[in-house]
Amino acid sequence: MRTPSFASALATLALAGGLVPTAATPAAADAPAPTDKRPDAVLHFFRAEPTLTGQAPVAHEYVGSLICGPDSGDHPRAKEACTAIRQASGHLDRIPRREGTCTLEYRPVPMEVFGVWKGTPVHHARTFGNPCLVGVEAAGVFDF
Repeated sequence: MRTPSFASALATLALAGGLVPTAATPAAADAPAPTDKRPDAVLHFFRAEPTLTGQAPVAHEYVGSLICGPDSGDHPRAKEACTAIRQASGHLDRIPRREGTCTLEYRPVPMEVFGVWKGTPVHHARTFGNPCLVGVEAAGVFDF
């Protein structure tokens, strides 16, 4: 005669209702209904190497993501970046500068962002004059 394994005995007990605590049923009934709340924005940022040939750079290096509503992602200052995007109604080209001073060196930093803002697809490409300007222009939204 074959003796039942511990796993089969446990499965039989679960099917019989022996592993379901009776107190869990009323608590589940009081749980809030799941919501279909989606974030306001999910944006993915890429950086490209500048070209000296005059060709348009192609952003290929993934640098991070930004999620707004709730504010999170890889961005070091997600809350500040999401606030700036909300104030511009999702138009990344309308985000104002933040206070800061940079040198006048020219070391271009091409950046590109793809994603969704309130259900609308977003694609924005921009080249900053140098790494410092990435953090100053556009309120630091592109500053990874």
